[in-house]
Amino acid sequence: MFGANLRQIMKERKITSRDLAAQIGVSETYISYLLTGKKKPSLKFVERLAPVLGVTLSDLLTKKEPPPTEGLGALAKKYESVLLALESMRPELVAELSSRIEAAASLFPRKDAPERQSQDGASYSRKEKPG
Repeated sequence: MFGANLRQIMKERKITSRDLAAQIGVSETYISYLLTGKKKPSLKFVERLAPVLGVTLSDLLTKKEPPPTEGLGALAKKYESVLLALESMRPELVAELSSRIEAAASLFPRKDAPERQSQDGASYSRKEKPG
């Protein structure tokens, strides 16, 4: 966890192991060991390191949540070329395409749609219509 956080912070700030080692007064090998998890830093070392990197102790010591891989932002990134093509299309073509995509999407249950039961006890999911 510490090594991954340190690596990410160094990458964001474009700091090399050699530069960081020189600024802190340790060997480049020690920084490498921290990055790979072969060594664990002392709290005193982390307290010296944080201000040099311009971060908090928490930034270095707290487990970071990975960036979301799902959601609208990820989908927009994945289909960026499609979205750019839509911008250049005539509005009536965009409307037709949207209608067809919505029709196709209605054939598949959404992950976030509540599961329901029919009168015979079978489970099914239904997409709620906007009100």
